[in-house]
Amino acid sequence: MTTYAPAPSDRWISATELAHASGLTEDLVRRFVPANTSGPAPLYSEAQVPLARHVKNLTELGTPAAAVDTAVRELRDNPAAQEQLNHTAATAVRTRRNKAVAIAGAAAAAALILGGVVGAVIATSTSEPASAPVTAAPVTITAAPPSLTATVPTVADPVCAEWAPATSSYLAKQKGWLSTDPNIPADRWSPEQRAQASEVIPVLKSEAQDLNSFADKATNPVLQSLLKTQSQYISLFASRLPTYVPGDDRLWQAANDFGNAINSMCYALAPR
Repeated sequence: MTTYAPAPSDRWISATELAHASGLTEDLVRRFVPANTSGPAPLYSEAQVPLARHVKNLTELGTPAAAVDTAVRELRDNPAAQEQLNHTAATAVRTRRNKAVAIAGAAAAAALILGGVVGAVIATSTSEPASAPVTAAPVTITAAPPSLTATVPTVADPVCAEWAPATSSYLAKQKGWLSTDPNIPADRWSPEQRAQASEVIPVLKSEAQDLNSFADKATNPVLQSLLKTQSQYISLFASRLPTYVPGDDRLWQAANDFGNAINSMCYALAPR
């Protein structure tokens, strides 16, 4: 646990209170969220609720503990990123996350680590099992696993020029649906909400297809993996939407997180 005194806040709260406000379990609050340990018990600034929610998203994606520590440290050392995180949390309350240019360096870092892993897991879990071969014996081929080098890009991948306007276009088509309450299950939708969901399903499916096409054009293997992974999440979410339950919103949140990481890969470049 990082022990330092956060910026002054109107109120200090306990680990239990922070866990209740953020949804992050109390043990993970104590493990990852920086605390003020000057008193008899660790205390946390109430302003850290968005940070705790961010940690919750990272841990639910299976981010390694070391990467979560790095993400928290980056946010602590980067006031601008912390402000962006707070703003994103404030504007997303009880509405679906908007995936347009909500950049957080920590989210991008975590997505880079997970890009090659999560996408493969989702693809495997949603594909049909292959039939067993009947005319030939199986052949085992040992090959070196592909390697991904995590570096900060120096130039934008050419596919970014196609991805950005396409993403803006899809966002505009989803505008009405994005304002709906993700806490309402499909069996309680009003006729208007059901109509909005029906209209957005083909839009989501089209976006997933375009993301796969962009991935095939990408020259950066990490960006390619991120595009394919976001496509898988959006496609799976679209298939769940007709019978939506609030737990399905995690798929949408994950799609947004990978979209933010793609945005960072395209525009957060090394040269000044």
